[in-house]
Amino acid sequence: MRIGFYINPVARLREHHPSGLPDPSLAAALAESAGVQLILAGWTPSGGMLNERDILLIRELVRGDLFIVTAAREDSVNPILKFHPDGVVLVDPNWDAIRQGKPVTLESDADQVSQICMTFKAADIPVAVMIDANGQSVKTAARVGASGVVIDCSAYASARTEKEAEEAVDRIGATAMAASKFGMVASVAKGLTSSNVSPVSRISYVEEVYFGQTVVARAMLVGLDSAIREVIMTSKHSRVGS
Repeated sequence: MRIGFYINPVARLREHHPSGLPDPSLAAALAESAGVQLILAGWTPSGGMLNERDILLIRELVRGDLFIVTAAREDSVNPILKFHPDGVVLVDPNWDAIRQGKPVTLESDADQVSQICMTFKAADIPVAVMIDANGQSVKTAARVGASGVVIDCSAYASARTEKEAEEAVDRIGATAMAASKFGMVASVAKGLTSSNVSPVSRISYVEEVYFGQTVVARAMLVGLDSAIREVIMTSKHSRVGS
């Protein structure tokens, strides 16, 4: 199982500091030294908290994989190709690279996503699509040519009762299993912390776990290195102990 770190919350902090700190590229390098295997950077050609220079610096400093998270729009494809990312994650077409990305509504955006997947595939860049935890979205993702799905765990993270949490984990597990049957990589993201990740990381079909805002918030108290090591240890210990 691989652990991914979404760098945009670091860039959000920079937006409010006149010195231009913290530097997202240095944070990405630090995250990798702490054990992260995958850096995710949210970017669109129209703007956002990360700019082209940030992406190029992250690409230069990070030895592991770099995934670009972007809106599912065809006008994003060619600008991203020049970064030569190791993968792309598509979120809803209206995403502005500032707010949290939402799952793609594949029922209405299937044709557009199919064309995007085809173009990236021609450049040997795998594409994952963020989806809600349901089997139908997995089937559509496979049909449009996606190589993976990123399952939105927001419902699990915001569950108010143990029963709601268990039901959400069951849906995530069923979705990850369906993705595996279609030969797609199943990843999970949004709202995951060292405190709640264990039930999700124990799902055998989940291959990648992504953290972002919650890790940066924790880093305010213990530092980024320690915050990342905490989630890595919790995630991987849960998998070994399952």
